[in-house]
Amino acid sequence: MHGFALRSHMAKSVRPKVWRPHRCSNDFTLPFSPSVEAVLRSVLAGEAGEALVSALTCDAELQELTAITSEPGATGQSIHSDDNWSATAPRRLTIFLALHNVVDEAMGPTRFYPGTHAPCCFPGERWLPPTAALAAERQSAWFELRAGDAVLMDSLTWHCGGANASEWRRTLLSASFVAPMAGGTGDDDASLHKLARWLGRSSV
Repeated sequence: MHGFALRSHMAKSVRPKVWRPHRCSNDFTLPFSPSVEAVLRSVLAGEAGEALVSALTCDAELQELTAITSEPGATGQSIHSDDNWSATAPRRLTIFLALHNVVDEAMGPTRFYPGTHAPCCFPGERWLPPTAALAAERQSAWFELRAGDAVLMDSLTWHCGGANASEWRRTLLSASFVAPMAGGTGDDDASLHKLARWLGRSSV
């Protein structure tokens, strides 16, 4: 898990259409507008993009692009991982980009459980899904983020969004990239979603 200080003005200028439910936290798929594309290019232009290439290669594909919004009064999430371990599944990494300052714990920032992203982190080298009892035995951490800061997370990492006890909405841009599968996807349009495209380089 990595943190990156990007703080691009692009992160402050994006204005995704927000669905405003009452007192809850939601994910919603973003339209691929020019402003969203500019933000994604900006966040991938620095260390975050290089970390993705190192872990997944330039042929990694953008799998999901969402905005995660937590309204004031939203309850916290249960501890979870985005994927379950499989020896045959391609690795997936997610970037969480702060669209505004998230420096107050009352806003319910995401808590991460370091050392839960791979079988080697567990006794007997067998990855375990999170439970309340197992989580109680481990330390969690959250990061103070300024607009444009980002955290990079393996999809197996245990994590949860906290309750938003503040008066402010909390919104993160989330982009997930998955490593290429052996033999390719068979999708003629796959190159449009490859990491190489966002980095302005040729895939390997």
